[in-house]
Amino acid sequence: MLVDRIDAQQHSFATFLSLTEPEQAAMFRDSAEATRDIEQMRREACTRIPANPQSAARWFDIQTQRLDALRLIETRLIDTLSAVAQRSLQHTVDDAHPGEAALAAWVVQQSSVKAAPVERHLLPLVRQQARELEKLSRELTSLQETLEERKTIDKAKSLLMNHQGISEELAWQQLRKLAMNQNQRMVDIARSLLLSASLWSVTPKE
Repeated sequence: MLVDRIDAQQHSFATFLSLTEPEQAAMFRDSAEATRDIEQMRREACTRIPANPQSAARWFDIQTQRLDALRLIETRLIDTLSAVAQRSLQHTVDDAHPGEAALAAWVVQQSSVKAAPVERHLLPLVRQQARELEKLSRELTSLQETLEERKTIDKAKSLLMNHQGISEELAWQQLRKLAMNQNQRMVDIARSLLLSASLWSVTPKE
């Protein structure tokens, strides 16, 4: 799903660049195009590579800067479009018949009314970004916890292998059987085993 969103976003930006004026295109490339850091964090998110929990905060900072740049571009585009529309409507007033001129003048007057803040257009995007960042942070935390649990289980397996002289598969089966018999998670059994080994001297099997 994330890959599809990235592709859709890139397609939208490509369409914008193909239609916009050179000045706006240059501004986008200089300040709003995806940076190397963004691409790297995208790859980490798509491949579910365990990352530093601080990555979520870093992602938020980078994307906030990018949103600010996009907001500036949006504001300039709105101002340019408003100016073009004003000139076009003014020409209509000058060239129209009396009845049409009155209507055109009213349209010009209405178009001069200050538009709603640009923030209104960005607020849903910011909220969506905040939700996705929160989800990403939870996923990163879960991945880190899973990795730590895997390390704990591997340590317990190594302890059983060295102490009893058994294979990795048998050590895994013993841990799994203990967990099932005691109705506990394997990681909890592994922690208990490692704790016992730290309190008592464990002599490897001859």
